[in-house]
Amino acid sequence: MNATKLEIMISKKEVVLIEASKLSINDKFMSFDPKTAPETLIEPETLFKERLTEVILNEPKDFYRPVFDPSFDEEENIVYEEGKRPAIGKSFKWWEEKAKEIGGHIATRSEYIAFLGVLLKNLVEDGMPIPIAWSIICSDSSETEGSKQSKSPRHLIEDTGTGKLDCFYDLTNTYKLCKEDEYRETGGFLIAGGLLFGDKTNYPISALGKCYEVDYKHQDAVGEIYFNL
Repeated sequence: MNATKLEIMISKKEVVLIEASKLSINDKFMSFDPKTAPETLIEPETLFKERLTEVILNEPKDFYRPVFDPSFDEEENIVYEEGKRPAIGKSFKWWEEKAKEIGGHIATRSEYIAFLGVLLKNLVEDGMPIPIAWSIICSDSSETEGSKQSKSPRHLIEDTGTGKLDCFYDLTNTYKLCKEDEYRETGGFLIAGGLLFGDKTNYPISALGKCYEVDYKHQDAVGEIYFNL
């Protein structure tokens, strides 16, 4: 029997199991109490905690997430390898179709938030102070390990394998294209952060923007593809 795409990726350690089902509102990292500044309607940490709490209470399922951004091989097949040019320049519609071809799916809003929740949990369990972990995810994602972008005068898309955070790379190298949860029925899709522009402007990892042009070719984004168990 031929191995599936996912089985091959697991054997090559190109994907990591995201145990979203084990997230709990009683987890240590969830004890963080974000404070809303008087001059703002809502701080990003507050907004993300509200979103994550909703996801946890809806009992998310586990899934696999690639370690690197997707890139192309010589025949334009999707691969997840270090040291390659990210697969930018494609539309959301293209990514939806490509995800199905390789046995995966475009991450939903809830799945992306759950992934960030697991990432937060891992960072805190590995000894990172809770406020710093929340800041990296929600406010200032420029402190990812090994990122050269924080010293660059403008954002340049780097080859895969930059900006390590926990066991994941490329979280601040490109935007990630995700889809809305079906129950929201709001149409369109999502462009998730983060993306760095030098050391002055930062779009944090938890940022979520809305877009409706499904055929638009994004020059700074890749599809966020997850794989079911």
